[in-house]
Amino acid sequence: MSRRAPGEFPRSLSPEAGPAIRRPSPESPDSNLIAQQIFKQLVPRRDPSQSPAHTPTQPISPDRPPSPHTITQPPPPPKMSKERSIPKIEPKLAGQNNYPQWILSIEQTLSSYEHEEERIWEIVTGEVKDPDSEAKGKSADAKVKQWRRDNNFAILTMKRNCESEAVDVVGLASTANEAYLELQAKYEGKTIFTLGALLINVIKTSYDDRIQTIEKHISNFDKKWSFMQSTLGGGILDDLREFGKILVDLSKNDQAKGTFLLATLPAYYNSLVENIQQKSGLTYGDITTDLKTYVPGRQKG
Repeated sequence: MSRRAPGEFPRSLSPEAGPAIRRPSPESPDSNLIAQQIFKQLVPRRDPSQSPAHTPTQPISPDRPPSPHTITQPPPPPKMSKERSIPKIEPKLAGQNNYPQWILSIEQTLSSYEHEEERIWEIVTGEVKDPDSEAKGKSADAKVKQWRRDNNFAILTMKRNCESEAVDVVGLASTANEAYLELQAKYEGKTIFTLGALLINVIKTSYDDRIQTIEKHISNFDKKWSFMQSTLGGGILDDLREFGKILVDLSKNDQAKGTFLLATLPAYYNSLVENIQQKSGLTYGDITTDLKTYVPGRQKG
């Protein structure tokens, strides 16, 4: 094999073999230009109008506009507001005539909103009190704030579903329970329909063992029965006194209370109800004890 002289190109790069590429020396001022020419010959050009098969995601610098081929990350979804919208109840409270139906609608509506382990309706009735605002710690602060939010929600729900006269009755009540008591004193127990609605409110209480324990059902029944008693005890107009006296006596009768409680159970428990009713000298306490003993067993079966 013959050796070529310094500076002599190999035969494959001779002018006869094709266009020669001049090898630059490190000292040549045209080194960059020649390197670019070599790059253009070796790398095929791509049509910029054609998008690449895949372009990796790249962060966009604030100093330069994004490339048309750059895949940018979509913006994060907006955060959902935790604020509740005030429910609308029709018709609004206008006075004595529609108070019974209105207050039942308010109870059903606010009972669908949770407060801790209870319902916002129990803030309205006063069963859930304002937590001790002097208690310290993050947990105590959170409970106080939650109670105030739910209390305000209950007041607004009542006020915005009242006509102007009823709104004036509520006045400047600071708690939902105060507003409730003001409306109760003004409108409750004033018509024969109202007195009948008190009993209907108890009778319509039904037990669904798929979503509720028997203990919770009995507790709800007791609250409605006590509500009827307290309302009847607040005084009855003379023209309603005869019917009112019947309801007052009924609300004080222990056996009647137990009978109405058994009537709230679905037909599935008919045999259990019959067995309980066959016992003599039953008190309301005896009935609730039997239900708490035997109902859970039938639920599991």
